[in-house]
Amino acid sequence: MDKMLATEDVMKILQVCRRTVWRHVKAGRLKADTSMAKDFRFKMSDVQAFIDGEFPGAGRPKSKSPSPATTPAPVPVPVAPADADAKRLRDEAIMQEMLGEDAQDDQ
Repeated sequence: MDKMLATEDVMKILQVCRRTVWRHVKAGRLKADTSMAKDFRFKMSDVQAFIDGEFPGAGRPKSKSPSPATTPAPVPVPVAPADADAKRLRDEAIMQEMLGEDAQDDQ
């Protein structure tokens, strides 16, 4: 027998609000049982089918990306030598700090 989930459980699994869950149920994208007065119960297999996209319109909507012809090419941002030196020095300081902690742990 399938595990039954409350609306709150489905909200956590799908990472959406209660209203979004209800919208998916109303649109027929997510199957629900109305065994409780004002609450839905969901079979775990139905929620998994929704996630896997087995129901029409299921899953998260795909973003509308512009066509490549209208998308401007990204402009490379040059890294100033001073920024590169600062990053290198910061990385070296972090490494020394980490090595210093490891050396203290060995003692």
